[in-house]
Amino acid sequence: MPTLPLLNPNEERVEIFLTELMKINSCTGNEEDLSAALTVYFKATGWHVLQQPLKSDPKRHNLLVTKTPYIAPGPRYVLNTHMDTVPPYIAPAYDGTKITGRGANDAKGQLAAMIFAAQKIAKEDPNLAENIGLLLVVSEELDHIGMVEANNLGLVPEFFMIGEPTELKFGRLQKGAVKVILKVQGKAAHSGYPHLGDSAIDKLLDILHDIRTHEWPSDKTF
Repeated sequence: MPTLPLLNPNEERVEIFLTELMKINSCTGNEEDLSAALTVYFKATGWHVLQQPLKSDPKRHNLLVTKTPYIAPGPRYVLNTHMDTVPPYIAPAYDGTKITGRGANDAKGQLAAMIFAAQKIAKEDPNLAENIGLLLVVSEELDHIGMVEANNLGLVPEFFMIGEPTELKFGRLQKGAVKVILKVQGKAAHSGYPHLGDSAIDKLLDILHDIRTHEWPSDKTF
């Protein structure tokens, strides 16, 4: 039986903690080892951990970490990032100045920073720490199913901070996305008698043209 990777609960150097996170392969679909190691770590340092399994794949789960047992609507401040990385796995390397490897920038660097920030607050201001939660999700790099599942937790924070690569700039906007399914009906006809048919493809192309030429709202702040 493989040994569960462990994270040192007494580690005080964030760069070393980051490399330990990066040593655990958590490419999308294989986040179990990292979520298990984080669960052990947080419990060892006095936090409560709610594991939220995916309905479609129960061995994978989000983590909601709080100082007191979670009751909706939850803490006032939520720090969020993801545990998964894109493949392939690349082991970390640290030259004393720079850390490279899979996840250093997206998003285990952010994960390590958020964990250390939460631990510092817990040590210096325990009352404030009770208003802080960490929401760590799976599958962000693929289909966002972890965040979709997290919507069922009933979290309603006043402040929600997301850890993603932003070139060390504070971002307050997100482009976002809309996923829709378009269905149109046509009528099949022999190529020799195209006038007897009704092309569904032509209708979809017309819709695509309208979408691409529409004047959508924009913001040039970022």
